[in-house]
Amino acid sequence: MKDVVTVFTDPADVATRQTFSKNLYEMATMVENWDRAVRAEEPEGCPSLQGSFNSVIANGRKAVQSAEEGRFDPAFDTPPFIIQSEFNGLQQNFSMMIFQLNQPYSC
Repeated sequence: MKDVVTVFTDPADVATRQTFSKNLYEMATMVENWDRAVRAEEPEGCPSLQGSFNSVIANGRKAVQSAEEGRFDPAFDTPPFIIQSEFNGLQQNFSMMIFQLNQPYSC
């Protein structure tokens, strides 16, 4: 999550943003492989976990895109509550994903 904070607080840090983006790509690849394995045994898959994974990936990609567009740059004049809301959404989705992964019967 440290990279996430940097994406929001230091949008000029391109290296961290690229690392976070790479991590999101790797996560998406792992989720695709996991989904394929789950569907091999249960054709309906596991929609609750899949939804959580997709929310984290989508919100993370949105944060990267916003940082690339300069929306998090203080000179852009994005209201702080908008940035905080976007960060909170990603953090909440991540926490929910971890919570669901820790449940004995998530699917």
